[in-house]
Amino acid sequence: MALQDPFMVYGYVKDKYGVGISGAIVDIIATRGTGEPYQGYERTVTIENGFFQVNIQNICDDGKEIRISSIKGSSGNSTSFILNVDEYARQVDLDLRDNKQTNVSNVGMNISGQ
Repeated sequence: MALQDPFMVYGYVKDKYGVGISGAIVDIIATRGTGEPYQGYERTVTIENGFFQVNIQNICDDGKEIRISSIKGSSGNSTSFILNVDEYARQVDLDLRDNKQTNVSNVGMNISGQ
């Protein structure tokens, strides 16, 4: 389980007004498949403008689903993509939503760079 070359997942976590959120937790999970336990996991925290960057080279294989989620306080969001080693990086931007009445996995999402 590892990619031959580095693969960067990066992006911005923003509030509902489009302002970058510092200190938001970003979890990146490589899945084995539907209903299977995860293959690998990385966690990071956004910097002052909401930016994050993680090399997932050692947590996954080509063709696996990569799930990205972020949370800060009562706000969160998540999305996913299928890893393609023909790319060398993927930008994923998350807009955090208030989760008091919303399931994090079902809120809106935005993936850039597909």
